[in-house]
Amino acid sequence: MQKPNLFAAIVPIAGFGSPKDAKLIASIPTWAFHGDKDNITSVEYTRNMVNAIKKVNPSAPIEYTEVKDGGHAHSWLNTFKDKDLFVGMAH
Repeated sequence: MQKPNLFAAIVPIAGFGSPKDAKLIASIPTWAFHGDKDNITSVEYTRNMVNAIKKVNPSAPIEYTEVKDGGHAHSWLNTFKDKDLFVGMAH
């Protein structure tokens, strides 16, 4: 959020942020991941931010994967196991 022009794309994992700042990142290609059973960082943070980004920019380049029955560590493990995440990075 502090340097939105620095990144070509972002992959927040079990993240949090204020939906009022969604406009700062609404045009950055984003794929967010969060476990629905995360007891460290509430999944509501990511759900709220994804919704705020879509509200600010209905055509926002954003994907959201919620890891079913996933805790905090599951978010990270599932993200890095997802081969589709790295396809775009190879080009």
